[in-house]
Amino acid sequence: YIAYARAHCHPRLSESAAKMLKDEYVQIRRIIRTQRHKKTQENKENNNGMQAEAIPITVRQLEAIIRLSEALARLELQPVANEDHVRKAIRLFKVSTFQAATLGYLEGKQGSGNFHEEVLKVERVLQQRIAIGSTKATSSILREMAGSDRESQSKYREDAVRRALHNMVQRGEFVYQNRQKMLKRLK
Repeated sequence: YIAYARAHCHPRLSESAAKMLKDEYVQIRRIIRTQRHKKTQENKENNNGMQAEAIPITVRQLEAIIRLSEALARLELQPVANEDHVRKAIRLFKVSTFQAATLGYLEGKQGSGNFHEEVLKVERVLQQRIAIGSTKATSSILREMAGSDRESQSKYREDAVRRALHNMVQRGEFVYQNRQKMLKRLK
C-alpha cells in the first residue's frame, strides 16, 4: 500500500485548501503580532524586562504544513489535498508547536546557559524530594516547583520544570502514568 501510494499518488493542494491555509497563516501571524505588542506594552508598564514569548510560524513551517496536507491526502490515495487535509495538518502543527514551546524548544531557550542551569537545579531538587518508587501528581509537582503554590519555597520557571520532567522521563528516571497525570520515580 505504501509503495503504491508513493509511486502512484502525488496530490497537490486544491485552490480552496490553499486559500484556507493562506488565511490561517495570516491569522496566526496577526495573533502573534498582537500578542507581542501586548507583551511589549505590559513589560514597559511593569519594567520587568522580560521578553514576550510567542509561537512563531515561518514560511518553512508553512511549507511543512503543505507537505503534511499532501501526505494526508496520499494516505487516502486522493489526487488532491482538500480543506479537510489542511485542517488536520494545521491541528497537528498547532499541537506539536505548542508542546515544543511548553518544553522550551522554541526561540533558542534550550541553548541558553541560564535556562540549562535552572533545568539541572530542578532535576536535582526533584531527585531529593521524590523518593524512588513513589508516585506524585504531575500538576502537584508543577504547582510546587513553579511557585504557584503559596507554601512553595522553590520558584522555578514552569518551562524549566517541564523540561526537567521531560528529560528525566527520557532518561528513565520517571515514568508517566494515568495519561501523564501522575509521575512515578523509577531510579
